[in-house]
Amino acid sequence: MLYLFYGSDAFRIREAAAAEVSEAKKRLALPAEQPIMRVTPDDENPDRVFSYLAASSLFDPQKLAVIECLSEHTETFRRDLAAYMASPGAAKDQGSICIVTAPETSPSKTRTGKAARGRAASATRPKKNATESPITELARYAAKAEQLNTLTPEAMTRWIIERAKVRGLAIAPDVARIVQEMHGDNTASIATEIEKAALYLGASQTDPQSLQKSYLDAFGRQRITQDAFKLVDAIGRRDRAEALRILLRIGQTGTDPLQTLGLLAYAFRAMISVKDASSRPIRPEDIPAVTGFADWQVRQYRMASQTFSLDDLKKIYERLLGMDYRIKTGEGDSKMLLERFLLSI
Repeated sequence: MLYLFYGSDAFRIREAAAAEVSEAKKRLALPAEQPIMRVTPDDENPDRVFSYLAASSLFDPQKLAVIECLSEHTETFRRDLAAYMASPGAAKDQGSICIVTAPETSPSKTRTGKAARGRAASATRPKKNATESPITELARYAAKAEQLNTLTPEAMTRWIIERAKVRGLAIAPDVARIVQEMHGDNTASIATEIEKAALYLGASQTDPQSLQKSYLDAFGRQRITQDAFKLVDAIGRRDRAEALRILLRIGQTGTDPLQTLGLLAYAFRAMISVKDASSRPIRPEDIPAVTGFADWQVRQYRMASQTFSLDDLKKIYERLLGMDYRIKTGEGDSKMLLERFLLSI
């Protein structure tokens, strides 16, 4: 069974595919530890997905495979995938699910492939219009084919409001349009801004907050983030004295300690995202698209995370979330907890 997500909005495509993977696991009743086959454009042997989906096994009757960035795979592989999905065997096999993402890409990233490569898909290719693309052809065999293109300005406003609502933020249309002006049609960047605002304001479904224009002026336009990065750097160097001096300087600007905690939590979560992406087989130029950060942000977060291991970053992030919970439940003073945290590094 095929689920296809394609179009020009790579971020929304990735999110839709991730949601479908979660739903597929539930439908197939797959155990949490069951591996998922993932095939990327850099895969040495992408054809293995055909034999994996077609093979029958008493111990592994239900399978889940994800083919990422189909538009960057070779033309031959894309044609063979369409041929496999058109075959009678694929049509009858309801126990296997194949989720395909196909964000549009530049011609320079499209691969031509080798002329003679072994293929696991032995089905005869169906007759089709010579001008029909593999994506269009695949859509005909999909149980679900969803095209996610760049949103119109009106649709983008609605998307921002709905996404903010999920994160516990109430945002008026005029503020949503300011966010659009700041980030254009980059849904990944807007999603990051919303997440940043939720952490900064301490918003959640149980404790919703109103996102005002003043937030965009004070934080969205990066007036105090440089001090936040300096604080992260001091934590990385285990320089307690400098970290406390920076914390005092941030406090003198009138910034609430809880908001400073939100800044730190956002910075460490961003560093986790960048460091994790950098450790996986992803091309460096693709990391901004994968993480949702701009090139300069990736460079900044990568540099800030150099003195931390991925495990260290995760442990610190968990501590910051724990502090946030204690402050909001009245179990501790925000300023005192932050100072104790910095003294413990």
